[in-house]
Amino acid sequence: MSKITVILRVGWVIYSPATTRLLRLRDGEPQTITALIERRDEAQLASFSGSVPGQGGEGESSAESLGLSLMPLNAAARSRFNIDEAITGVVVTGVASGSEAEEKGFQPGTVIIAVGNDEVQTPDDVTAGIEAAREAGRESVLLLVADAQGQRFVTLNAEQDG
Repeated sequence: MSKITVILRVGWVIYSPATTRLLRLRDGEPQTITALIERRDEAQLASFSGSVPGQGGEGESSAESLGLSLMPLNAAARSRFNIDEAITGVVVTGVASGSEAEEKGFQPGTVIIAVGNDEVQTPDDVTAGIEAAREAGRESVLLLVADAQGQRFVTLNAEQDG
C-alpha cells in the first residue's frame, strides 16, 4: 500500500473570464505564469471529448449503488476535467440526480483517491472497496476525494441500492 499525499488548495470565486498570476515550482525553481480562467460548460466538455460525462464514454464504469459513474484517471480525463498531474485515483464522470453522492458535493471531475485505507487506480478498485466495506458489515464507506476545493474525506452509505 502506498502513502496517501494530501494536496491543499485554496478555492475562490472568480468572475469569468479573468487572468491571474500563479507561482509554481518546476525542478525546484520558482516560476510565475499567467493563466486565463474561464468557465467550461458541459457542451464544451462534450464537444472536446466526444461524449457527455456520465453517458457511457470510453473506459467508463459504474458504481451505481452510490450513484456514480467512474472512469480511469488517464491523460484524456485529466484534460477533460482539468485535473492536476499530482492527483491520482479514479475520476467521477456522472452523478445520479438526488443521490447521496450528489448531496455531498460529488460532480463530474471529482477524483476518488482512496476507499477506506486503500488507494484506488481503477473503477474496479472502487467497487472492490465498497464491497469490502459491505462484507465487513459497515453501514458506510469512507472516501478520500479531490476536487476544485481541495481534498476531503466523505462518507457514503454503503448499503445504497442506487
